[in-house]
Amino acid sequence: MLTSPISMVIIGKDPQERSMTRAQLLSSGKVHVVAESSDFSRATELIEQFRPHSALVILNGDNEQPLELIQYIRRQFPSTAVVCTGTDIPSSVIVKSFRSGATEFLCQPLKPEEIEQVLAKIRALQGEDAFENQVGRVITIYSSRGGTGVTTLSVNLATAIHHVAHEGAVLVDLNLQYGAIPLFFGLDPEYTIADVVRNQDRLDAQLLKSFLLRTSDKLYCLPAPLRVEEADDVQPSHV
Repeated sequence: MLTSPISMVIIGKDPQERSMTRAQLLSSGKVHVVAESSDFSRATELIEQFRPHSALVILNGDNEQPLELIQYIRRQFPSTAVVCTGTDIPSSVIVKSFRSGATEFLCQPLKPEEIEQVLAKIRALQGEDAFENQVGRVITIYSSRGGTGVTTLSVNLATAIHHVAHEGAVLVDLNLQYGAIPLFFGLDPEYTIADVVRNQDRLDAQLLKSFLLRTSDKLYCLPAPLRVEEADDVQPSHV
């Protein structure tokens, strides 16, 4: 049985604190950070878009704005658990965060055993069914030689999945030197898989989606490199 990591959006004003918190969470191997934001208004849009299992809100002293955000998340997205953290946060603010609807508070720096406890609590609150079978299905189409219609078949299959099953689909063109999927849609790509590789150290779901070429609602393409020499940058480990 497949169990996916806990998806999470990180929200906090300080980019360094967000980066540190992100690294600590990812080190557990059980968290998938789908997006992060320094803007509280934008954060609600991200939560609506990704519907994560949890939102981690970094508190900032006695600022009331994060507390208002917690209340909004719990009211509008009750299935998203809210976890708070922060450095040198007054006990009165921590109490307010719980009263606003936070599930847990993690002291900085985050400790691995405390992260484990919080993740276990989120799973217990939401039930294991919320985490099972949430991985996408990968279908690989290839041929040992060119000119056999692999690209045509791939485009038609992705389009069929989108229209018949009403599911999102992403076409990834791994014909790195001669890929031509965007031509089938009459589109000119701005980004390719080479851009994904160049930004792998800071890649999350939000950034990855920005690199995708949108062909229609919920049907996307990740094109092959535009320049032949960029094909050498894409290694099997990246795929």
